[in-house]
Amino acid sequence: MKLKIFINDNDYNNYKDRLYKIESIVKEDFKSVFSEATDTDVETVRGLPTGLSGFSMVVMVISTEMSRNAGKQIVEYKKKLIKSLQDIGIIIDSTSLEIRTMLSDTDTKSADSSPVTDNSENKKGKSSEGEFDYEERSKQYIPVEPSYSFDRVILPEDVLEKINEALGILECENKVFKEWGLYEIQPHPSSSLSFFGAPGTGKTMAAEAIAQKLGKKILKVSYADVESKYHGEGPKMVKAIFLAAARADAVLFFDEADSLLSKRLTNVTQGSEQAINSMRSQLLICLEEFRGIVIFATNLVVNYDQAFLTRLISIEFKKPDAETREKIWRVHVKAPDDGRHHQLNIPLADDVDLKELADKYEFVGREIRNAVVSACVSTALDHRDLVTQADFVKACDKIVDEQESLANAKDHTQATNDILKKALQEKLKKKKETDGGETDEKDNDSKVTTVSEEKEDK
Repeated sequence: MKLKIFINDNDYNNYKDRLYKIESIVKEDFKSVFSEATDTDVETVRGLPTGLSGFSMVVMVISTEMSRNAGKQIVEYKKKLIKSLQDIGIIIDSTSLEIRTMLSDTDTKSADSSPVTDNSENKKGKSSEGEFDYEERSKQYIPVEPSYSFDRVILPEDVLEKINEALGILECENKVFKEWGLYEIQPHPSSSLSFFGAPGTGKTMAAEAIAQKLGKKILKVSYADVESKYHGEGPKMVKAIFLAAARADAVLFFDEADSLLSKRLTNVTQGSEQAINSMRSQLLICLEEFRGIVIFATNLVVNYDQAFLTRLISIEFKKPDAETREKIWRVHVKAPDDGRHHQLNIPLADDVDLKELADKYEFVGREIRNAVVSACVSTALDHRDLVTQADFVKACDKIVDEQESLANAKDHTQATNDILKKALQEKLKKKKETDGGETDEKDNDSKVTTVSEEKEDK
């Protein structure tokens, strides 16, 4: 195991006389949290890894694999390290210190979220060009720190209760599965959740809040991360993703999951269809074997295959009621009074009435957030210092107008076809006058319709 300390160029000179102390603290604090880290090397590097320029210091934990509780241990290690560094006069907080984990055979200079490519096997002749190695590919999937907590994710009580029940399997795993022997009937205990509901109801934010609550990072995946232009690679991509989540002990989150979990194809006639079915079969296997939290989110749960539904704990995210909407408004315009430092500091006028806004506008969380941003931007552009109730109302009315416009939107291509048809009729009429002959009107309409349809097809 190795610890690599990257220090921002601007801070490196200031820390020169304390580099030995920094290395010692980083190592000792790590060993106190990760008791299995008996042999640990430390190296200090000037400059930050690619993609991490916003930090003062980055500590890279490089190991062959991470333990099951690595997520919680990293959180504890970060808190301890911040305090120890402050004790020697290095003032640093959670926003300027980053802890990253990485497999020992990857390049630490590529510590950002971009794919890591290792051609060492090809160079040794062990892998031919184009051959897929899911263990290597798993290294491109990098879990990140969750951005939200349940302090800011406002959900109905029944939804929160279902989430807590689902997470309880991890809390009581030792007692229920080990002491009571449930490993015999469920060798791989996990919580696989299905979040379904209307857009903007908080499914993605809830997944991040779960990761934050468990002290884990979150690995967010979309269908594009699984899909491959090469037949047969889809199942290996799925396996690589689950491997990456298991190694980092991260919460695994699939967004827009209906593309992945939809009904398997019958009467397969093409290789691409067979590849899709193979990918979904591999996903079922991975779900059975994975030990941890997997969350699928969708707006179209009706498209799910029954085989997946029976393996998932389904939780519906409904549109919030007036009471819940008021709470959502509150966390978006006022920082919580919890004794911690928050950046949110909107200057509100005395006439702002969040209850009135919650009662009047039946918005979901995303629409409330958009309304707050719009009201604040309008106020700033008007060179005013206070955001008023009128600003919020105006922003909300804009959203309502947009929704109505979209609901009443027409097929504008039909208007184009009508113009084209009229133009062709005029052309035929002029041709008739020029030729001096007579053309049956009905025949004209038939010709126009046929030409118009041909144009439309093109």
